Amino acid sequence: YYKFCVDRNPWDKVVSLYFWQHKTEPRPTLSEFIQSGHIDIGVRRGGFDLYSIKGQIVVDRVCRYELLQQELVWLTERLQLPEVPQLPRAKSSTRTDRRHYRELLTAWDREEIARVFAKEIDYMQYQF
Repeated sequence: YYKFCVDRNPWDKVVSLYFWQHKTEPRPTLSEFIQSGHIDIGVRRGGFDLYSIKGQIVVDRVCRYELLQQELVWLTERLQLPEVPQLPRAKSSTRTDRRHYRELLTAWDREEIARVFAKEIDYMQYQF
């Protein structure tokens, strides 16, 4: 078996979770959401701990969500699939503020996310 998963830039992942969990007004600010501890609970389950055991990566490839189309082409070739899978855009309408995460996060937000997702950031070499 060829094991793979998809992970996302942690800063973008947190912003996405915020808009997913708070689709309508009134909603807390993004900073309040981060300070509430929801990123530890709501997002950590799907990150590094999902594709590692005792700190060791246990999948053959961790695909980058931000390069998903390229990753799907690569996987199609690697797995000798007949065609590149077409994924639905099921949750794309929930984010009401389309600005880049760098514009939405404060310095404190950025550092807190970096602290919580240090393993992913190190392994995937993410940069804010």
